[in-house]
Amino acid sequence: MTTEDQYIYEQFCKNFLNRVSVTIVIYGTGIHTKRLLEKIPAKRVAGLMDRAKTGQSLFGKRVLSYEEVAALPNVCIVILARNAVINVIYRRIESFVSLHGIPVFDINGKRLCIREVENAEKECFVQKEQQLTAKIAQADVVSFDVFDTLLYRRVMKPSDVFLLMDGILEDKPYLFSKERHKAEEELPEDSNYNIYDIYQYFGKNTGETDSEIMRILKLEIETEKKSAGRREKMCSLLEQSVRQGKDVYLISDMYLDSQMMEDILTYHSITGYKKLYVSSDYQTSKQEKLFEIVRMQERLEERKWLHIGDNLFADIYAPKRYGIDTFRVYGTMEMLGQGIYAGIMEKCHSLEEGMVAAVFAGIAYQDPFGMFSGNGKLVVSNAGTLAKLLAAPLVMKYMATLLAEIRQYGDVQVLFPSRDGYLLKKIYDHIANIGRIGSIQESKYIYTSRRAALIAAAKDAKDIDFIIGLPDEQGWGICGKISRRFGLELHEEYSSVNDVPAELKEKLLNICRKERENYTSYLREEGFFQKRGIFVDLIAVGTVQDALQRITGKELYGYYFLRRRPDSRYTENLCCTSMYSESGDFEPGANIYKYYYFLENILTSFEPAFLRVGDDGDKEFFKEMRTDAVLSQVREMHDAVFGYCMEMSGLYPDIYAMNAPLDIYEEILGFFDSNLIDIAPSILGSLVNHDELLGKTVTDFNR
Repeated sequence: MTTEDQYIYEQFCKNFLNRVSVTIVIYGTGIHTKRLLEKIPAKRVAGLMDRAKTGQSLFGKRVLSYEEVAALPNVCIVILARNAVINVIYRRIESFVSLHGIPVFDINGKRLCIREVENAEKECFVQKEQQLTAKIAQADVVSFDVFDTLLYRRVMKPSDVFLLMDGILEDKPYLFSKERHKAEEELPEDSNYNIYDIYQYFGKNTGETDSEIMRILKLEIETEKKSAGRREKMCSLLEQSVRQGKDVYLISDMYLDSQMMEDILTYHSITGYKKLYVSSDYQTSKQEKLFEIVRMQERLEERKWLHIGDNLFADIYAPKRYGIDTFRVYGTMEMLGQGIYAGIMEKCHSLEEGMVAAVFAGIAYQDPFGMFSGNGKLVVSNAGTLAKLLAAPLVMKYMATLLAEIRQYGDVQVLFPSRDGYLLKKIYDHIANIGRIGSIQESKYIYTSRRAALIAAAKDAKDIDFIIGLPDEQGWGICGKISRRFGLELHEEYSSVNDVPAELKEKLLNICRKERENYTSYLREEGFFQKRGIFVDLIAVGTVQDALQRITGKELYGYYFLRRRPDSRYTENLCCTSMYSESGDFEPGANIYKYYYFLENILTSFEPAFLRVGDDGDKEFFKEMRTDAVLSQVREMHDAVFGYCMEMSGLYPDIYAMNAPLDIYEEILGFFDSNLIDIAPSILGSLVNHDELLGKTVTDFNR
């Protein structure tokens, strides 16, 4: 019995076997159900469920209809399926079990249900853009706050910029963030200080020269600039105000002076305003006299003035004292904290986690009047936005952990297999070129697939039996599997693998031998044999890595997103590890296990699955099943994930320092749940994954 089967048996005994008054039905007719039924008392399971096999008898049990299950006394259903598809199965029977009050469990004893999410409306999520545009139309003068209104921050707190500076200035004998805070704290409490006042104390405390102080000050401004992002909707409203002939001003409480602030605004293409007023230039804040100064200098006493900002006190109460009309626009982090996704903020215990949350908020609530419900639940109609929100953070985290993993090895090749490795290699190569992570190892994109690798690796009858014995979801039969997997047409059907004659297996081995020769030549041309290889994969047992090792005789080290627990003689002794802890198909799993089909479809290349290397040395592929429209959305998702990773890798001074736990990344990926995000059908329709080896098409994605 495999480790997986032992786990299933133990969980079934613990959670269900002692419920003598309950009638148990198992939903699932796979090999694990068969092995479980061989171990437990036959009378404890009344029957099986599988909508495609209703009425059949399998493993000594009848596959029951819905009506037969409903007629059983005190019945419960145990779904024996991988975490990756368990929600899909539950949704199939949800109406039926709800109607009859039948409880449904997974193998771990967890009762399944579709989670209801609170839908209480919050003010920040029900504001209408029309309300603001109407106010702008009626005003003569319009002023905007800057940070958290026109710009959002990619850090959780403004002072987190100092933590980014720690990495940039890591060679200093002091910790920059500590000294920077200390300098600000030493300023007189009642002073309206500026950046030069702060750095005067900073220089006195650290002993830095005047020239070095100015260099560090410029680095801080540059980091502030890069760690901000445009709120496109608000910037477009500023531009609209200018086009309407309004006098537009920017008013900000900030210790940077106006020239520094204008550099930041120009960097983010915010222009067209008449003048910028910054508190540090006037030694007073918005809550003191800054609005009065603007009114006097610009002679606005008799004009209708609207101020737009996020801070309740500085941008709403303060201007109202001067008879200025106001409109409150909530900042991205404030909206995150009030909405359905607020839980991720509780997981922010480091700079890395705070940045992940802040960037998520910046994408989700970049438009304060965007498409979301009253509790902040997102309505996503753009494939790139979906990928950037949910998948990109985890991809960036994997790249950081991959780089850290590679660092401990010598001269190696990083092998990115088709098709899942296409985008990963592109990101890896770009990070290598920005030159801030020290020496980086050569990367290779290797054409492979489970079908191509397994066929080329087959060297004896047991290998042939393994390939034929792999399941399929199309009812191909033995001859159908041989035809599709080996390319050999047959006209005689066999009832089992054992019935396939030895002479036919020898023909199949000859096919494998020829494919191995062609494939080995291709790998040699690619320089595959020159160095030790680090094999990248998404969610895998290790089938392809093992097959490549058997083809080439070269040991590879695998580093995956998540390694599935091995369940065959081929993969149990592989040298590989993964970012996530190794997991079995039936264990309480991570969200990456539930939604890896979604992730896989985002990462995949624009080519169809690789079939083999032909006799002429050309690469041959399966027929492309995706439409041009689907491929266009895949490209859009690629661009979004790539852009996110470039943005984040450009901000982190030391990518190797991204060592926070996976909790926040896991939770964000979990937002793919249909209760937590609404996704346009046009996007979900493009998330189609085809597995040619198993004849499987996945479109539901476990939502």
